[in-house]
Amino acid sequence: KISSSESKNEVLNLHSGAIQVENKLSLKARLCWFSMVFKAMPDMNNQDIFTITIGDLKKSIDYKNTNNKDFKNILEELRDTKIEWNIFEKNEPSWGWDHLLSGCRVRLNSNVIEYSFSPFLKEKLVNPEMYAKINLLISKNFKSKHSLAIYCLALDYLFIKENYGEKNISLEDMRKFLGLEDSEYIKPSDLNFWVIQKAVLDINQDSDMNLSVEIKRGERNKIIAFKLKMSIKDEYLESYKKQKLP
Repeated sequence: KISSSESKNEVLNLHSGAIQVENKLSLKARLCWFSMVFKAMPDMNNQDIFTITIGDLKKSIDYKNTNNKDFKNILEELRDTKIEWNIFEKNEPSWGWDHLLSGCRVRLNSNVIEYSFSPFLKEKLVNPEMYAKINLLISKNFKSKHSLAIYCLALDYLFIKENYGEKNISLEDMRKFLGLEDSEYIKPSDLNFWVIQKAVLDINQDSDMNLSVEIKRGERNKIIAFKLKMSIKDEYLESYKKQKLP
């Protein structure tokens, strides 16, 4: 468990549009991207290529596998995954898509990863008018990519001044946000039991957030939407408010 004092470290201001994307990424790839953005952020305004050592990146995501081929697959996943921005249209009417990395290389006999982002992505990351603060230490607690995705979404709709937030999501939008294929969790009840409620349990146990999800039903008692309600746990609230200040 991460203490409230430890949670002050390694906080990433992530643009809302970068949270509201289809989450087809694996958990390790998403955590990897968070760490790469965090490492690049201080130099985002004045350079296009960023560096991080393989050892530091592995450590940042608790990657203990010594097989670098598997680790390379994670980086290729970031390069190859096409993401749609701002699917809930929270902060702007525009639509667009991108890749999480535009380029990545490791020179022969080198332990250094060089990587870059597209101009569109850099623009969003450097000047986020609306953003959530993602704590990288807490993010590493999650064992499910869906739990991490829902946690980040809940943070994006949390008003820290009131320590409360809520978000209504249709069944269709929830499936799109989680990046589910048509063949996955076909029954809404299975989606609720195996993904949504598991995420609620994970978030309440392993993060700084209290989360509840109400089920909305339509004709024939079928699940048609979900309502997220969230707040920060008391022991984290004071430090979280300080982090929110400019």
